[in-house]
Amino acid sequence: RLREIPRIARLTAESMRDIVWFINPENDDMNKLLAKMRDTANLMLDSIDFTFTAPEVSISFETDLDFRRNLYLFFKECLQNIIKHSQANKVGIEIQQAESCLQLQVVDNGVGFDPSQEYSGSGLKNLQRRAADMGGEMQIISEKGKGTTVMFTVRI
Repeated sequence: RLREIPRIARLTAESMRDIVWFINPENDDMNKLLAKMRDTANLMLDSIDFTFTAPEVSISFETDLDFRRNLYLFFKECLQNIIKHSQANKVGIEIQQAESCLQLQVVDNGVGFDPSQEYSGSGLKNLQRRAADMGGEMQIISEKGKGTTVMFTVRI
């Protein structure tokens, strides 16, 4: 149990930094959120080859705190699932605006899984809940041995 203390302390500190970042009014900007997502991918996927593609110019819509927080935590959950379960060595992350929608796609070349199967963990349930909270649609395409694609689309 004592060995768990540093891990729990690190996770708690990370969560506190995220909370402080999200309540800071200077971060009420989609470009800053995209930069935070890129930084998070750099930290979390440090031993995995990944690409992160997002618009260079400002996505032209305003977002509220709940939307930004849910989008960020949805993204972070995708990465956490990759780290814990996929055994992937390549990940592609793409964020784009198409018409009146924001699209997030996370693709890995890992071991894949059967998305129709019921799992005891909370990762997939968290993704579904966050997608619903934002009024978006999530699709998971995966097959054992063929990697996983998570696609999320939300109207903006």
